[in-house]
Amino acid sequence: MLFDVSLVNTLTGFTGKAFATHAPGVNPQTDTRDTVSFDGNPAASPQGWTTAGLTVGNNAVACTDLNANNSCTGETQPAAVANSFDFPFNPLNAPSTYRPAAVAGAFFSVNDFHDRTYVYGFNEASRNFQTNTFGLGGAQNDEVQVDVQDGSGTNNANFATPPDGSRPRMQMFLFTINGGPQEDGDLDPGVIYHENAHGLSNRLVGGGTTACLNGIQSGGMGEGWSDWVAASFLNDPVIGAYVTGDAAVGIRRASMANSPFTYADIK
Repeated sequence: MLFDVSLVNTLTGFTGKAFATHAPGVNPQTDTRDTVSFDGNPAASPQGWTTAGLTVGNNAVACTDLNANNSCTGETQPAAVANSFDFPFNPLNAPSTYRPAAVAGAFFSVNDFHDRTYVYGFNEASRNFQTNTFGLGGAQNDEVQVDVQDGSGTNNANFATPPDGSRPRMQMFLFTINGGPQEDGDLDPGVIYHENAHGLSNRLVGGGTTACLNGIQSGGMGEGWSDWVAASFLNDPVIGAYVTGDAAVGIRRASMANSPFTYADIK
């Protein structure tokens, strides 16, 4: 008798809390996160999102990086409790009080970005970010390293994109510009989608050399593409309202819904 046995260890049945359908908004007073699946789209993530119930998987590794040494050792990297990544979050408290929630939220958003762009073609052959590419093309061992509450900066975020086969790093910072409790960029999905989209554009433009979007105009194009992706995913033309405290324009000088700027502004 002929038979086959799957050697893929797939963990599913995970849920949790994250900002999935909306950003927190300006000065939130309560926890408005969504209850969502942490399993992912099986067509895009056949092994699921999590390995051993941690914020570690084929698409991303997320943990705090308070000492800014790019290592998870000694940092917060929460494990699911009864298959749930539901950790307390109170926007009125300091980010130090909800680090597991911040890590879980960032882990969700990066995996969500992976699966949503995968179905539109940013897959293994297109040099996306995965540990294992399952023989479908592209180089392996380049899942996104997500540094939550990174201690190396404030009031910003970044995404370092090396060529295919080398691990990218997303550094998410705390924001201090509103006064009162700091805002944590890890909980603003628009900021994470924006940063992750830099990885997408750098891997797609110029054959994946990641060296084509460093000029003034090309870099501006990359910023615009990232804003557009984030706005599209959330159906919200204002990027970063939560972290900036500005509901009208967020991190930019104008909302994408009614920007007055044209090419004449940079000619």
